[in-house]
Amino acid sequence: MKTQYILVKGMLSHPFSDQSGVAFYNPFSTDVVSIGMNHETISEVFQCVREDNPSAQAVIEELLAKGFICLKDDGIE
Repeated sequence: MKTQYILVKGMLSHPFSDQSGVAFYNPFSTDVVSIGMNHETISEVFQCVREDNPSAQAVIEELLAKGFICLKDDGIE
């Protein structure tokens, strides 16, 4: 079974106006992370479609470390 990730409840995401990336905002800590991947690519990263991609793994690690995402099975939706 593939590992899947979801946005933690309360976290916000917003695509750049040119659709070249997505900004994630944590309203509790006021942390902001900008990712230079379009929404479709980030969705694929969350579904681990791009497991062999080092930049995709770096995105997952950064968002996990800052509390923006969690494992889908953790039940935090």
